[in-house]
Amino acid sequence: MEDEVKKKVDIAIDKINRYLPVRRRLANAIYCCNEMKKLKIFHNMELIMNENFHYLVLFESMVVSYISCYISNDRQNTILKKNKVYRGDEELLRFHGDVDNIRNKIVAHNGHILDKTYIEDRNGSIRLAFHANFPYPNDSGIEAFERLLNISWMYVHNKLLKITDELRDDIGIKVYIEDDIRNFNQN
Repeated sequence: MEDEVKKKVDIAIDKINRYLPVRRRLANAIYCCNEMKKLKIFHNMELIMNENFHYLVLFESMVVSYISCYISNDRQNTILKKNKVYRGDEELLRFHGDVDNIRNKIVAHNGHILDKTYIEDRNGSIRLAFHANFPYPNDSGIEAFERLLNISWMYVHNKLLKITDELRDDIGIKVYIEDDIRNFNQN
């Protein structure tokens, strides 16, 4: 490969590398969302109460994975910008803010809202029971979360396509991305 082409490919690789971690985190959030739907957790409060740990694991992972795509840090220089991704859709921007608040106030900073129960049993012992009291999304909540995830996923997908298309047009060679989630199925 000649030096000029190699330089252009290296520049494209740097751009692509900024989006791949975001795509991986979105894939994780989508997977968790789909698993929650399979468990039908949103439709059955009794199941929610009996499967609380599964719910918490999936819910926390989904929230943190999604919001991390929108939080800047020193190591990651491509962060999705909610105003660019959701382009003035006030409903989605509001719901994104709700998810961000759940991450900030409950999931990420040990702010779990706990239900406390003090029960004295027949033997004179006292049982102190603590259970996480998460905001359980209803059907419309999960549909809104799915919309956030799908729009974010397509935004990143289109950015990656634009990079590879521009490189192809510039060097005249077909370019495609191969990584660990290339065959990820959103559904």
